[in-house]
Amino acid sequence: RGFAIRSIDDSKAGVERFLKRNPSTSVVAENEAGEEDEKIGFTSQSGKTAVFEIIKEAGYPITVQEAVRITPVVKEASQRVGELPTRNIIDIYFNEVFNVKGPFRLVSFTRESDTAYSLKFSYQQKEYELLGNGNGPVACCFDALKQAGFNYHLSHYEQVALDEELMGSNAVAMSVMHFVLDNGRTIISRAKDESTSNANVKAIFNGLNIISSIE
Repeated sequence: RGFAIRSIDDSKAGVERFLKRNPSTSVVAENEAGEEDEKIGFTSQSGKTAVFEIIKEAGYPITVQEAVRITPVVKEASQRVGELPTRNIIDIYFNEVFNVKGPFRLVSFTRESDTAYSLKFSYQQKEYELLGNGNGPVACCFDALKQAGFNYHLSHYEQVALDEELMGSNAVAMSVMHFVLDNGRTIISRAKDESTSNANVKAIFNGLNIISSIE
């Protein structure tokens, strides 16, 4: 069963560019005075590619891994309403990628010194409050998690300003974490916050919930 999503770039060039990358899609055109915007129909087989391209064309970062993870949510929403505006796709992206639900819940993360942070969180409704030590907030967070019995490996992390071109000085920090599982698989998680340290820790907890969902 197919579903429809409005195009990010509804110019002729934009639609042609999208179709070149997604040859299995079909375009439904409306007249200029019509009641609907131009939209692109997607089959269920090309769903993850369509979601990936929609988010990417909107200017937001996304990996194929993330597109695969959020596509079932997009499909479920589209099956209820028949057609999803791009804004709805973006809303799902932010909710599913930047606010991952699961057994881990971050309560607070407080700086005690340059090398120590207090971490309070819950796992499956059991609460923990620990003091993590290390060189910066990321190291402190992982140290506290390790003390609680949660030992995870991070291969890489980075921070960028999200919406910098659109929002300018109102841009928020986005943290990207790359976890490496015991089987060698890499899991990518993101989070955003006005505070860089909070963005880091939120991204870590989003990653923990992603890992919990696949283990």
